[in-house]
Amino acid sequence: MTKEELHRQVTLGQRARAILTDEIVVEARRLVREDLLTAWEKSKPSDVDGRERTYLALKMFDRVWEVVERTLQDGKVADSQLPENERRGLLNL
Repeated sequence: MTKEELHRQVTLGQRARAILTDEIVVEARRLVREDLLTAWEKSKPSDVDGRERTYLALKMFDRVWEVVERTLQDGKVADSQLPENERRGLLNL
């Protein structure tokens, strides 16, 4: 990976960290996931389509956060590969 690509990964990692630690985002993430789980748990067994849609929404919601968390991890790896004087401290998380 070129130095420019490493810097780009680090920048994306920093942005991912900002998202994952933002108080409003953290609370919204918790509430939305809680709402989806509640809707799924309270759905009637006969509402197969509704249950499937809610389950799929929950899985897609979780997948979005997996991507953001993976971006943070990729940024940490990229940061560790930069020369010492160019690191941005993403590993300190």
